[in-house]
Amino acid sequence: MPLVGVLGLIESGGGFLVWHGVEGVVIVVLGATILTLSFKHHRGVVVSALLALLSVVSAGIGGVMFVASGFSAGGASMQMGGSFIAAYALYFIVLYYTK
Repeated sequence: MPLVGVLGLIESGGGFLVWHGVEGVVIVVLGATILTLSFKHHRGVVVSALLALLSVVSAGIGGVMFVASGFSAGGASMQMGGSFIAAYALYFIVLYYTK
C-alpha cells in the first residue's frame, strides 16, 4: 500500500490515531537526539541508545503495517507492542547509566 493510502487510513481512523502517529514521529526525533547525546558517555550507553532507537523505528513500522492491514494483522500488532517494551527497557538502561 502506498504511503498516501496509509496516511488516508490513519486520518480516517479519527483524531486519536492521528495524535498517536504524531507522538510516534516526536518519539523518533527524541530518540535520535538521545542517541546523539549518548556519544558523550561510554560505549554501553551508545549501544543501548542505538538499540532503543531501532526498537522505536520497529514499533513504527509495525504500527504502519497494522494500519495498512485494516487493523487485522496480529503479527504487526505484536511487533508494535514488543518493540515498545524493548525501547522502554533500553531507555531505562540509558537513563540508569547516565545519571
